[in-house]
Order: sequence, then structure tokens, then C-alpha cells
Amino acid sequence: MLVDQIKRFALSVDYVTKEHFDKIEEFLHEYFNILGADFYEIQVDTNDTVRINQNVEPLLTTVFTIPKGKKEPQTSIKNEDGTYTGQTTYAYDKKIPMWIVRQDKTSLKAEIQINKGKYKDLWSYSRSEDIPAYWKYYQPENNNIKTSIIIPLKSRRERTFGFLSLEFTEYYQPHTKIKKELEEIAESFSILWTLKKNTALSNENTVKALNLLRKCPPPFNNPMNGLPKLFLAYPRIACPKVMGTIYKVLNEFSEKFQVIDWREINTPGNITMDLINQISLCKYGICYFSEIIMNRQSQEQTIEYKINLNVTFEAGMFQTLTSNPMSEFINWIPIWEEDSTIPFDFAQQRAITVPRLSGSENRLNEPNFRDMLENRIRGLLAEEN
Repeated sequence: MLVDQIKRFALSVDYVTKEHFDKIEEFLHEYFNILGADFYEIQVDTNDTVRINQNVEPLLTTVFTIPKGKKEPQTSIKNEDGTYTGQTTYAYDKKIPMWIVRQDKTSLKAEIQINKGKYKDLWSYSRSEDIPAYWKYYQPENNNIKTSIIIPLKSRRERTFGFLSLEFTEYYQPHTKIKKELEEIAESFSILWTLKKNTALSNENTVKALNLLRKCPPPFNNPMNGLPKLFLAYPRIACPKVMGTIYKVLNEFSEKFQVIDWREINTPGNITMDLINQISLCKYGICYFSEIIMNRQSQEQTIEYKINLNVTFEAGMFQTLTSNPMSEFINWIPIWEEDSTIPFDFAQQRAITVPRLSGSENRLNEPNFRDMLENRIRGLLAEEN
């Protein structure tokens, strides 16, 4: 089955280039043709926003569509009066899959006043009066859409970042098999889209790093200068409990190395070049990648984490300048929160995943984290000596 092949591909690859993604679009086009879809589109949140009535709302951008070329540059979630701009943005915001038909099995398009309360959601069973009127910026000449299917796209941390929309001129009712297939297609696309973004970021940062490396003086780490140095990188908005534990552990090894804290590098001049110079002088490193963000889509304000790009860049420079590419051993310690997606091959089998206690507060398991970090540092010192 084509769906199974796409799912296996998504779960087996580590990076996705633009050329790979073009092939993926061909597979999706083939599958949606098999289903007989008259129109489909995939829109994603690209971090662009618009201010509507003092609220900052995300803008969604089309990445795939049939017919090709019929794209809306960007779609806002809500109108100025607070209503949803369409059924797709309603499903996106509510984070629910929808299978929308009219109760009389006729075309979804009609005047807004007539449409009010005339729709049925055969997937998540939304209240009929809550479903917005059907609206489409692309209108085929024979606009007789009778079935609309919308599935939110979600990341591994269940954050909704887009939607898949399919439309048919035939009236269809859902069944278990097709719903499962469409969910797997949406999940596979979500994985591949994330890999594509990470691959592009990795390539971009590699080019930047190599360009900077040409301007960088040769590494110099003379043991006559005293203790070997350890470079410490972390986001500006990092978990204070994690950082507090890291500092405590590093203090225990104060006789083994000198800590170079990236936030204390404040000499005048080119900050990037000075940062690279400092990294080149360091024998060891610790990089905590995860930056705190607040979940704006949750009804309750919750803490989530994203990978900090500055730390990622610094880690890439440290890997380039200090690690032997022919060896599996790396002389630095990556640290990140669970389910983080790292856009580099940073020897993840040697990384520390921050241990959290179960429960709503998601508190740090400090004794466990401390033991893990101490053991990794001892391992660094033992393998290097």
C-alpha cells in the first residue's frame, strides 16, 4: 500500500532535502488521485503573524495544493470580528479532524445565512451551529463540493502547526479504514516536514560555520597556560533548575578545568569571531540546547521547549573545531529535553536527556540529572587522558 510505503519512508530517514520533498509531493498527488479528491491543500504555520484586535494570530501558508498554482499566499485564523475565516482554520484551532457535509447532502457552498447550522461533522461530531460557513479562495468552475475532510498536522509534542484539507464533489461518509489512512498520511507528512526544515537549517549553519572557519585563527590549547578549558553554552531563557545543577556539578570539577561561560564573553569587537576564538581554545564543552517557550495554543499556560538556534550554532562550531571526524568519541556533552529534534548528527547516543518527574509540574529529577552529568564528565576525562 502507498500509505504504508510513505509511513515507512518517514520513519526510516534522518534528513530530507528539497529534491526528496518534491518526490514526496508526487506520492501524495498519486494517493489523493486514487481517492478521487477534486481539491487538496496543506497549509503550515511558518511563524508569520498578524495582529487582530490586539491579539497576535498565526498566519498559515500553503505548501502543497491541487490544482497547482491556485495558492493563497497566507491565511489568517480569524476575522476581525473574532469569527473563523473558514472550516479549515476552525479545525486547525480546535485541533480536531473534521469530516464535513451538509445535512441535506447538497453542495457545501451557499450563503452564510443559509449555511448556519446546516453542516454535520461526521468525524469529531462538532456542534452543527459552531461550524463556520464553507469558504474557499479557489473556486472551480463547477463548484459543487459536497465533502470536506480536514486533519490537523501535529508535531511530536502534539503542537498543531498546520492542516491537510481534501475536498470532493461526491458525498462520502467516513469509515474506519480511510480515517486511519488519512491520519497516517498526516502523521507522515508532519515527520517529513520537520526533517526538511531541520535539514535546511543544518545546511545553512554548515555553510556559515565553514565561512567563519576560514577567518578563524588556528586552535591553540597550550597546557602551559594552566587548566584545560570547558566551553558552556545554553539559551538565555533556560530552565533555572537545570542550569543550577550544571553549575553545581561543574564546581565539583573546578580543579580539572576552567569554565568559559558564553554569556561572560563580552570583549569589544566582532562577537561572533571572539566566540569562535574562545571555542577554539576549549578542550571540553557542555551545550544545553532547550529554550523555554510558553504554549500559546493551550487553554492553560504551559511550559514547552524548543531547540535554541544560537546554541545549535555554537555546538556545531565546537564539533568542527575540536572533535576528530574519524573518531566516534566527542569531547563535549549535549543536553536537551525529551522529544527534542536536533538538526545535526551530534552523537545522540552520548547525549543527556533531562530527566523529569511525572506529574503536572514536570519538575526536574535533580539527583538523577546530577548523577548523569557527573558520570559523563568523568567519562570525558577518562577517555581523553
